[in-house]
Amino acid sequence: MSPQSKYNANHSHMKPQPPIPIQRLATAFSAGLLAAVLLLSALALWQVFSVAEHINLSRQQAAKYELAAAVERQLRRTQEQARRLASWSETKDQLHVIDGIAQWSAQRVDAAGKLDSPHARVGLYHAHGHRFDFGNGQAGMPERLALQGTDEQTQAWLVGEGGQLVLYQPFTVFSQETPMTLYQALRARAEPQTVRVLLGHGLIRLDVSADLRARETFRFADLSGLEVLAADGVTFAPSALLQQTRIKTLGDASLQQFYVLLVLTFMLVLLLLASGSWLAHRFLQRMLVGPLSHITLEIDLLRACGTSTSVQSTEAGAAPPRIAELAAVRSALHQYHEEIQSLQHRLQHQSQRFRDLAYQDGLTGSLNRRAFDEDWSALLSQANQEPQAVGFMLFDCNRFKAINDTYGHAVGDAVLIRIAAALQAALRSQDRLYRLGGDEFAMVLVAASPEQVQQVAQRCQEQVRARDFSDLELAEPVTVSIGLAHCAPEHNVALTELPRQADIAMYQAKRPGMQAQGYMAFYQPDADLESTLPSSNESKAVQLALSQPQLIELHYQPVYDLASGQIHSFEVLARLRHEGALLAPGRFMPVVAHRRQEVEFDLAVLDSLDAQLQRGALPDAMGLALNLSAASVVDAAVQQRLLALARSHGTGRKFTVEITETALVTQIDQARERLQVLRQAGLRIAMDDFGTGYSPLRYLLDLPIDVIKLDMSLTQALTQGKRSAQLVCDLVRILKNAGYSIVAEGVEQTSQLIEVRNLGIHYAQGYLLGRPELAKHWIQPPHPLAGIGLRIPVVEQAATACTHSLAPVQHTQPSAL
Repeated sequence: MSPQSKYNANHSHMKPQPPIPIQRLATAFSAGLLAAVLLLSALALWQVFSVAEHINLSRQQAAKYELAAAVERQLRRTQEQARRLASWSETKDQLHVIDGIAQWSAQRVDAAGKLDSPHARVGLYHAHGHRFDFGNGQAGMPERLALQGTDEQTQAWLVGEGGQLVLYQPFTVFSQETPMTLYQALRARAEPQTVRVLLGHGLIRLDVSADLRARETFRFADLSGLEVLAADGVTFAPSALLQQTRIKTLGDASLQQFYVLLVLTFMLVLLLLASGSWLAHRFLQRMLVGPLSHITLEIDLLRACGTSTSVQSTEAGAAPPRIAELAAVRSALHQYHEEIQSLQHRLQHQSQRFRDLAYQDGLTGSLNRRAFDEDWSALLSQANQEPQAVGFMLFDCNRFKAINDTYGHAVGDAVLIRIAAALQAALRSQDRLYRLGGDEFAMVLVAASPEQVQQVAQRCQEQVRARDFSDLELAEPVTVSIGLAHCAPEHNVALTELPRQADIAMYQAKRPGMQAQGYMAFYQPDADLESTLPSSNESKAVQLALSQPQLIELHYQPVYDLASGQIHSFEVLARLRHEGALLAPGRFMPVVAHRRQEVEFDLAVLDSLDAQLQRGALPDAMGLALNLSAASVVDAAVQQRLLALARSHGTGRKFTVEITETALVTQIDQARERLQVLRQAGLRIAMDDFGTGYSPLRYLLDLPIDVIKLDMSLTQALTQGKRSAQLVCDLVRILKNAGYSIVAEGVEQTSQLIEVRNLGIHYAQGYLLGRPELAKHWIQPPHPLAGIGLRIPVVEQAATACTHSLAPVQHTQPSAL
């Protein structure tokens, strides 16, 4: 039953009642007041004990945080010691020499003052995590260090050992080395480059419990009661210290006395309150309690009915208050309620109107720049507490200024309204659209993966294309460019960079040729440097060549069989024809690498080669060698294209895939699988430019290599000194004994050719034997390509630069190139 119905039932037939005797009111008041005092006394005592319990809990919490703060200080000191040890020259010397590690960790570290606690020890580990253990200096240290990377920033951990809390702080030790290639060592012309080399790791072990007792003074925590909850040997992060430990608190005698005094004070105050209440109950009950109860009921009715008129009509038969002041209060209450209610309605209306004006764009109805700034600030604050993936999309209407200037502002506004409606229709339910100004819109996608960001962007483009702009009589379609940026949860520190990254990506989307990609572009880390490329001839040439593969000119350089003196195969070399000039790889390949378009470029070269082979520009029996970038080696599309090329034109023709040694192949396992498939299909695998670049021996061990192409620097070394020639001779002997076919590149002098042939190298190429030319220059009837043989003089008795020759020169037929 509502308060109003209850009031009607009680007062519908109310008759005037005689005054109530004061004694009866006093008796009832006394009984109620006595019960209230007793209840208040019990509540007060309960509150005292609750306060005591709360104080104990607070002290327990303070003890935990006091312990956590002390351990945090230990952790910072230990991390600083780890950094000093990692950069200490004697640490690096020990990892170089290894001998004496036990003495170093037991005596030298303490003598040098690198550890400030007698409860700390340090041990050294191999680069792969194994402990160096040549004595008792590292007893108690883990046998193996679980590696999480090779960076200097390593994470400490805590562990319980025999009831004691122990801190382990790992660190990584690097040295600066200056590697030099063989050619650089010989010529000593290039400036050595310094690289960072991983020497090993170190580990500091600190007995936390013992060190805290010796170093710290605690107000709340009792270290003798420190208990590690985790089982012995179970590690946990320092951030989980409070969850994995239990600590007792120090006793406080003064606090116990305060509890007793507080209880006595409460008892005395309650006694005084009971006495005073007993003396004043007659007056209060008669003059205030009744009228106030009546006014309270009216307040409930006002809350339920909403207007004073309804309450007054309901209580028409009720007796008015006997006290004039209470009657005035009752009347004023109704009047104030009406005024406050009216004012509240006006304020709500005005507040909603002001909010709409403050946060809503007046033209498009989307949120404005102020709403974006506030929402973005809130998102940044929230990301510090709860990291999450965030996508950012920036929209810009293509050629909007031309539309606005040509057709007028009314048409421009109509275009913006329809674009905003289209973008709004593509949003997810939790996403919001902002108009940042002019024709620029933004969208923030929280908890979205890069794929989801891409899908929303595609929906936005579809919605814009589906909009009808025909009534505006525009001479060209309305399109938008979209710049996309994404930040993963683990990289939330870079969240503030998303608007700038999306802005860079949007300008990338506006570039010529982006129509095929839907005027969308994802931000790439190197996109900031992109502004220097669009104006260069090389950049334009690359973009045109990728869209029009016929602009790629394929030149062919012959590779001669030194045993027969005949052309054995051709290396396919790409050139770009742009504005009448022929661009060499040295000019356009850096652009391709910078844009990370190696795979696209290699596919375009394969398409151009396929077209020439279909036209019959090359003889069927002649082998072809193709260069692949590191990215193409592991790309599935390039692999399928090569297999299709071999199936279509592999009858009587050998294809060789050349991997440039200067291209860093990071996915060795995947590269091995891709190359093995090609090899099984009949293609040969060659390592180009051997002698320069990245990890040649690793490539030979890990990749299925058939042919080694010596870099021209090694070929030239044969005639540049006895020591240089001897090194090349030994290298050739090792490679031949391992079963590799060898090609000497860069043969430009007759003396070099003589040395190469006398070494028993199988094949050679270079400007002395033939420059790269177009296919039509090599195939001119009536001289078929196979008949153009360079006759190499037989120089069996010529002096060789090698002091211990490989063997008498016997030009046996090597494995097929």
